[in-house]
Amino acid sequence: IEQRLADLNEELPLTLRPPTALAERFGTDRQLDDLAIANAFFQEFADDYDHLVVWLDFPLSLGGAFAYEFGIKNEITGIGQPVFDQSRFAGSNGRLRSYVQMGNLGRYPANPAQTMLGSNSTLDILGQETGHRWLAFLSFQRGSAKSTELLGRDLSHWSFLADSDASDMEGNDIRDNGNGSFITVDATSRFSLLDQYVMGLVGPEEVPPTLLVTNAVGAEPGDGPEVGRVLFGDRLDVPMSAILAAEGVRTPASSDAPKSFNMAFIVVTQSATTPTASIEKIDAFRRAWETYFANATDQRGTVDTTLR
Repeated sequence: IEQRLADLNEELPLTLRPPTALAERFGTDRQLDDLAIANAFFQEFADDYDHLVVWLDFPLSLGGAFAYEFGIKNEITGIGQPVFDQSRFAGSNGRLRSYVQMGNLGRYPANPAQTMLGSNSTLDILGQETGHRWLAFLSFQRGSAKSTELLGRDLSHWSFLADSDASDMEGNDIRDNGNGSFITVDATSRFSLLDQYVMGLVGPEEVPPTLLVTNAVGAEPGDGPEVGRVLFGDRLDVPMSAILAAEGVRTPASSDAPKSFNMAFIVVTQSATTPTASIEKIDAFRRAWETYFANATDQRGTVDTTLR
C-alpha cells in the first residue's frame, strides 16, 4: 500500500489512483448530520419556515449540550450579529433563519410546562433555543468603550447580574433591596421588552433601562438563572441609548419587522421505526408552544407550527 502526505495548500487538486478518499475518520460514537436533516425535510415540505425545531426519538449525546441552535441566515443589523446567509446548505432558498436541535424527546416530561432543568420547563427551553435566532448578543456603550457586561454564558445569554425581567435568554428578574443587596425573584418565564426589541416586536422607545449589578459579590455573569439568590454590588442602569450607541438602530425597525414566525417541529427516528407515541407528544408540545410564545411576547408575536 502506497502512503503519502498531501500538502493541502499547494498540491490540490490531487489525483489519486485508484480514486479514493484523501482522508477518512473512524469512530465508535454516533453523530448527527443536522444539515442533512434540514435538506431531507425540504425535499418533502415547503421552504416556508423561519425555524426548524428537531427532536430525536432515540438517545444521542449532543456533545455536552442539552439542546442547541445555530443560525442559518441573518439579515438584521443592530442586534449584535453579523449579516450572513448559509441557507443553501440547509436546502432552503433563503427563507430559513434558524435550526434548533432539542435532542432526545424522552428527556422531556409529557407536560411541557413542568419545570425540569434548573428553572426551565420544556417551553422555556424552546424559548431560549428559538430565541437564539435574535438573542442575546448586545453590547452597550460605557464611557469610551463598548461593554459586554450585559452578557453572560458564551456571550450569547444575558448575564446573571442583568435584570432581564426573567427572560428565557437567562439573566433574572432582580429586585434592588435598596441597601447594596439584591435578590433574584423570577427566572426564565418570558421575553422581556429588551428581547422583544431585538426580535422586532417593539420600538426602542418602549424599552426601559436595564438594571445591571456591577462589582458583584455572590454571583458570576455566567451563572445559570436561579430564584432566591442574594448578591451584593453597585447598581448601574443601562439605558437603550447606550445600547443604540454601541449597536446602532435595529434595521428593519419594529414597524417593518415580521411579527409572526413559522416553525416546523420535526421528529427524527432510527431506521424502520414508527414514532407513534412521539408524534402525539410533539403535537401536544407544538400546540402548547404557540400559546406560550404569544403570552411570552405579551401577545405581540405569534408562532405558526402548521406543516406546509
